[in-house]
Amino acid sequence: MVANQTKQFNLSQLIGPSFYDIYWDYKLGLHSNYILSGGRGSLKSSFWATLIGLEIPQDPEFNAVVLRKVKETLRKSAFAEVKKVINRLGQKRLWKATTNPMELTYIPTGQKIIFLGCDDPEDVKGTTVETGYFKLLVFEEAYQFAGMAEIRSVKQTLARGGDDIKTILAFNPPESNTKWINVEAPLQAEREDTLLHKSDYRTVPKEWLGKEFLAEAEYLRKVNEKKWLHEYLGEATGTGAEVFKNVQARAMSDEMIASFETILHGIDFGYSSDPFVYLRAHYDEYRQELYIFDEIYEVGLENTEAAKLIKKKNPRNEPITADNQEVFIQILNKEGLRVYPAIKGNGSRDPGYKWLQDLNAIYIDPERCPNAYLDMSTYELKRTKTGKFKPGYPQGVGYPDHVQDALRYMLEEYIRLTWVETDDKPNYIP
Repeated sequence: MVANQTKQFNLSQLIGPSFYDIYWDYKLGLHSNYILSGGRGSLKSSFWATLIGLEIPQDPEFNAVVLRKVKETLRKSAFAEVKKVINRLGQKRLWKATTNPMELTYIPTGQKIIFLGCDDPEDVKGTTVETGYFKLLVFEEAYQFAGMAEIRSVKQTLARGGDDIKTILAFNPPESNTKWINVEAPLQAEREDTLLHKSDYRTVPKEWLGKEFLAEAEYLRKVNEKKWLHEYLGEATGTGAEVFKNVQARAMSDEMIASFETILHGIDFGYSSDPFVYLRAHYDEYRQELYIFDEIYEVGLENTEAAKLIKKKNPRNEPITADNQEVFIQILNKEGLRVYPAIKGNGSRDPGYKWLQDLNAIYIDPERCPNAYLDMSTYELKRTKTGKFKPGYPQGVGYPDHVQDALRYMLEEYIRLTWVETDDKPNYIP
């Protein structure tokens, strides 16, 4: 009876037009992971909430978990959204709602929609259901999580019980191009089991949004188009703080790499919690383009173990330029490598970074070099309390710069051509 009750609705009455294809893709099992990116009023949350409301009466094994980074934000957002959908489907009398724990229970079968905050990992670890298993995991406002590593950890804890478990990541893209989810979303979408979907309010029936919403959107478009693009169209418009705006993701085939005439090698040694970074790249001096296609990036990697990994990536034992740490270099050379110290010099860091900034393009293969791509594309200038940029390039906790350092060591002979030596430090010649 319940299944028939939901079938009386036309799909167009339940979800926005831009989500029709996603709905049928889900029903046909074409993908396991869905990334829903969009602006204000795009109906992302309404879509996944409706999907859950339709699936539970039709599938007795189906349960869902809806997660946000902070538990306190769930009640007025995701929890309220699902209850609204249940009312729209005419199922209110079939559901029991509790707030501690925060759950919606389907009375005829005991199936559940559980709402969890990830600020307490223990809540996630102990989560289970008596009927069926969790077939859908929804990460609402996914950008608030620490990164894909945290999301994967939660999935591994909850995704047990069947081969047909699916995941939805829903979010409004942060303004900054360098925020992890803006970088990761298109990379994740390259997987065969993942589909990236973008939406905005312009595809939604006007009567669903109301005149006031549309008037506000149009007003913002006229007075501040950049803000409108971010808030309403869900575009990462940038904050202006990005250091390496010339970084571009680019897949590089074995044939392409084999065509590079010269290969450069650079190392930045790791200390305690810092990663050991080894990179291989090609520099096109004529076009002023850099191609980064291989990496070793590992915390706690001992130099003798690093030497073994480098030999596999550098079988011709080409020379490597490294941070001028004499003891570490000696260890690598005793292992048979040819490692030479960078000259560096006082104040060489800033002109090296500026030289990298000024390249026409820094191409990085994100599949071959995920860490190099992430570090370079998320590196931003620091701001003062008043919002102004602080001078110099940031370093320290939260500002990974080991990839950049490995690059400036390998490219030092080119970078030094732009220096004017003074008594205290080199000066960059633009």
